Formats: sequence, C-alpha cells, structure tokens
Amino acid sequence: MTPEEGSAHVVSPAIADDDLVFREYLSNEPPTLGRRMIRSHATVIQSSSAKARPIMFHIVPKRGHREIESRRLAQSHLIALEELLDPYKQYLIDLFFAKVNICFPIFDEEMFRRTYTTNKESMSPSLLCHLYGNSLTYWRSSPRLHTQPCPEQRSAWLQAEDAMNAEWRCTSGISTIISIILNLCGRPSSHHLGEQERELWMRTTPSRIRPTANELWPCVLSLAISVKLREMSRSQRIRFRSFETLADPLHPSLLGNGAMLGMAVALANSFGLNRDPSHWNLSPSEKRFRIRIWWLLVIYDVWSSLAYGTPPHIHPSQCDVPTPAAEDIFGTSAASDRMTAAECFVALITLTQVLGHCLEHVYKLDSFVTDTDLHPDLDSLLVTWEDSLPTDELRRSVLRGTRLNAPGTANLRLAYLSVRLLICRSRLNHVNSSKDDIDSHHNIQARRVCEDIVHLVQELDEACLADFWIPLNAHALTSATTFLMRTALRSKGSVRNPSLKLARTMIDTLQWYRRQYEWDMAENCIANCSDILDKIELVCNAVDQYPAELDLSFLEGFDFAAIDTYQC
Repeated sequence: MTPEEGSAHVVSPAIADDDLVFREYLSNEPPTLGRRMIRSHATVIQSSSAKARPIMFHIVPKRGHREIESRRLAQSHLIALEELLDPYKQYLIDLFFAKVNICFPIFDEEMFRRTYTTNKESMSPSLLCHLYGNSLTYWRSSPRLHTQPCPEQRSAWLQAEDAMNAEWRCTSGISTIISIILNLCGRPSSHHLGEQERELWMRTTPSRIRPTANELWPCVLSLAISVKLREMSRSQRIRFRSFETLADPLHPSLLGNGAMLGMAVALANSFGLNRDPSHWNLSPSEKRFRIRIWWLLVIYDVWSSLAYGTPPHIHPSQCDVPTPAAEDIFGTSAASDRMTAAECFVALITLTQVLGHCLEHVYKLDSFVTDTDLHPDLDSLLVTWEDSLPTDELRRSVLRGTRLNAPGTANLRLAYLSVRLLICRSRLNHVNSSKDDIDSHHNIQARRVCEDIVHLVQELDEACLADFWIPLNAHALTSATTFLMRTALRSKGSVRNPSLKLARTMIDTLQWYRRQYEWDMAENCIANCSDILDKIELVCNAVDQYPAELDLSFLEGFDFAAIDTYQC
C-alpha cells in the first residue's frame, strides 16, 4: 500500500477467515480490491490462537476533494509557523533529537533527516508543527539559540493545533497518532483559560459574528465541565475566532487530553499497532517503529490514568507487543549517552507495566481487597522491577537519586517515586486503622516517600531542569505536597511538624525554579497547593498559640476536599 492509496485499517478477526476462503476461490483477484495480508514467516511456529486470528488490513481510500483542501489548510499553518521560526528550523530539529527523541524515541533519526531533506512535502504538517513546538521548550539550553530571543511559544502551539485540526478531516494514519503524542507530551505542561484569551477573542473576532449568550452557553458549559474534571490542556484553549467554531461542540479545540488520547488508542488499534509484528513480513525498521509507537502510547495512557484519576484506555489482555530491548532503540553501535537513554526508556516501559498492575487494584469495583491481599503483590512487582535495572549506575540514579545528569534519569527517578507513593497511598486506603493516625506505620512510609520527592526536587540543578520530563510527572509533585499538607493539618500545631516544613520547602523550591528557570513542571503544584499551604500554616500557628481551644474561624473558606483531591 502506498500513501497515495489511503491508510490501512485492520480487519476484524471475526471476518478475516472469510477473506482467506474467498482468496482460495478467487486466486485472480486484482490488488485494487484493497486488502493487504500481513503474513508471518513460514519458519515461525505459531500458537493455535495466532493461527485462528490472521492479521489483515483493509485499505481505507482517501477522501477526495475534502482531503486535498484539508491538507492544503494544514500545510498553510506549517508555512506560517516556519516563517515565524526562520532561520532556526534546523537548529530546532537538532534540539528535538538531542532533548526529546533521545529520551522519548519517536523517530529513527537517520530516516527522519533523510526524509526531511529529500521529501519534506510528504511529511505530515501537523507532525512537523508539533515537533517545532516541543523543541521551543528547550530553546535556552541550546548553545546556538540561547542568545537569541525565543519565538512566542504560545503562537507556535496554536499553529500546531490548527494544523492538527485540519488533518483530522483527512484520512488518518500513524502520523496522526504521533501528532497526538507530541501534543500530549508537549510543554509548557499546563495552560489556563483567562483574561488573555478573552481579550484575544474580543480583539480578533468581529462583533457581528460573536455568539449571543444563548448560543455560547452550551460550549461554555462543556468547557466548564472539562475544567472541573481535569487539568486544562493545550487543546482546550479556545480561540473564539468564529461562531462556526464555537457552535460545533465536537470541535477539537474543546477536546481535552482524555479525548485526544482515546482517539489515538482507537487509531492504534485500527492500525494493528497492538499486535506483535516480530514475525510479520515487514522490514526490521518498520517493526521497530510500530513497537516504539505502541509503547509510547501505553506510557502516556497509563500515566494519564494516574494523573487524571480515570481508568486506562488500553487493556493488557488486548495487546501482545513485546517490550523492546535497549539495543533496538538506537542500535548496538550507539554512543554511551544514547544507550543510557535507551535503557532509561526501556525501564520506563517496564515501570509503566508495574503501574498498570497498581491501577488495576485502584480502579477495581467488583470486590473489596484487603491490604494483606493487595500490597505484597504490588511490593514484589516493584522490587522485581528494581532488580531488573540493567546497570549499577542506573540503579544508583533511580533508587538513590545520585548522578541524575544522564538523559532521562531524573524523569525516571520521579516516576519511580510516584509509583512508590501510589502503593503507599492505596495501602492507607485499605487498612482498617483511622487515617488520622499520622504516626501509623503506613503513614510514616508514605511520608518518607514524599520526603524523597522533596529532596529530589531540591537537588535538581539547571541541567536536570532543562532535561526531558513527561508533563504528567508534575502530578507526583502535587500528590506528594497534598499528602504532606494533609499530614501537617492533622498534626498538633507547627512545632515538630516535619510534614509542614517539607511542604513549605517544596513550594518555595518550585517557585524559585519557576522564576529563575521558567520550569513549567512546577506550575500545577504551585497553582493547587500554595494558597492552601498558607492557610494550613495559619491553622497550625493558631494551634500553637491556643492549644486549649482552637478558633474554627481560621478554617473559614478552607477547602478540606482539596487536600484529598489526589487520593487514590
């Protein structure tokens, strides 16, 4: 199948056998009927289940005039963005592979650069726009770019979103999934709809096409629900340009991270990315590419589940893609820093599998699971993962937090502590003892993990802050801080209250990083915890001054529910 023909969509296993029978009797069937069989190598012994489920793809044709117009529109947004970025485009591509792709290996660098140089017009405009947008985050860390003024990142992301919106009207391909992944893992990690967006709407939208209150209300209601349920995402920033955009409740600008992620998972299943391609008659590079894209999607799906509190879209029983080896990422002859990054990526994949097992217990509804039944299993899974780390250097970085300057190690360390905290929090929710017992063994364990997260944040230097971070890891900072604040509030005053001091250290450190280095990973924790921490400090100081009687007026307007927002 060529790109001009259309995209490949997997055929349902329920009818794939019918096609085999037809082919036996229609041996002269022309290739234009649009089916493609993916065969396993004859030397491979398949299981009975594999034999019963042949992999077959149906070619979905392109959409004619609509396809042409949508791709032309997407291309116009790419051209506008590249005009904004000239003459730094090549530097941004170099920066993407040096900072993002080395830790989150989406592309084969050699193949990408060859295609970009010789056949750029065949590449997805949305994909290139999102690549540029991701690279702008690391502008300050580039030796060639840091002395130049950085183009406005918000404008770049708006062009990328418009290009993706245009491509959604085209026949989808794997490039659509990659664009969504790049959008979801793009930074800055959090955005808020406020006065700036409203003023932009008022300036750029003629009064004659501004919607009335009744016309705008359904969209405002939808947006309010989205904001209430989860953190605002980049794609939720509405650009109120026309009534047509606002009147369409399914417009992509109103869709959040969860909707885009669900679309990516659905497309991946339709393209057969959830199946093991090891023995298919595909080139080795295509096999490795399919495996990488699938696991990148799994990583984002599982960690989104932890951050947003919604069950994952992907179920392990419905996929059989093998875990890649580190040598498969960049090759056996790769430089040492690239091999370390590849080992970090594989370790993140296996840690994601551990997290997936933890989330199965978190979201289980059919029966009550006791602490005795639950946690030895999860603890042993995590210990097994720790033992599987391939090198002593990586073990020290992840388990002890030493030498975190290698690409991806700081992000992996925070992800590891996040899983440990999840296990401790879920243990607290299953024990019979009261949650107010802050000196219980389980509470102390959870507090120790939060302390490790605070110390990790304190020890980050400028190089670590400028390294690759999965935006969803910002949830770990917020989760640790909210637990410390909850524990501090249940302690007796501020004297000998280590949780209160740790929470203050976390907020002060993150505020410093935001001011000094513009570290966007700090935004979520500061926005959700700084004001609450100020009120808790007032409450704790009041207990110190009036130990016999606490004036409850100090708690007026205090949102206790916010403290337990990130409980599992």
